[in-house]
This record gives sequence, C-alpha cells and structure tokens, in this order.
Amino acid sequence: MPAPAPTPRNPSTASEGPMSYAIFQLARAHR
Repeated sequence: MPAPAPTPRNPSTASEGPMSYAIFQLARAHR
C-alpha cells in the first residue's frame, strides 16, 4: 500500500485509509 505524502486538503487520503491520515496527523504534531 504506497502512501505518498498524504494531504489534509485531499479527501483521497481518507478514502485510501484512515491509517495514512493518522500518520499524517502524528507527523504534524511532531513538527
């Protein structure tokens, strides 16, 4: 399951899987 830089403005990520979104949120919190 390739997960390219997930974007919060792209609903596509949500469709691909909530896991990708979770990773994105975690990365954002870290920064």
